[in-house]
Amino acid sequence: MSRELKNIEPDELEALLEKNDGNTVLLDIRDKMEIHNEFEDQECVVNIPLKLLPSQMEMLTPFKDKTIVLVCRSGMRASRAQKLLEQEGFTDLRVLRGGVVHWERFKKG
Repeated sequence: MSRELKNIEPDELEALLEKNDGNTVLLDIRDKMEIHNEFEDQECVVNIPLKLLPSQMEMLTPFKDKTIVLVCRSGMRASRAQKLLEQEGFTDLRVLRGGVVHWERFKKG
């Protein structure tokens, strides 16, 4: 049973990343060629493209008790990834609203 989609706004994500308490993981589900170092200064970033997520789910097991923020270009794939992760028992999931497009606008001010 799918839970309600939990979005996180860019300013909320920035606050979580600045807090850097080890309880937040940024899961970037874009393909490698789409990534342009938007989160290069963050230690808590894991990149698993959506198409590989089902076969690499075990890589996320250590983060099952953490907040996982799902990131893609616009938010659509992140929403699909949320459903996959919920099926595997992950519960504290957020989707960056508007994806990296919205994040970059926010960072530019």
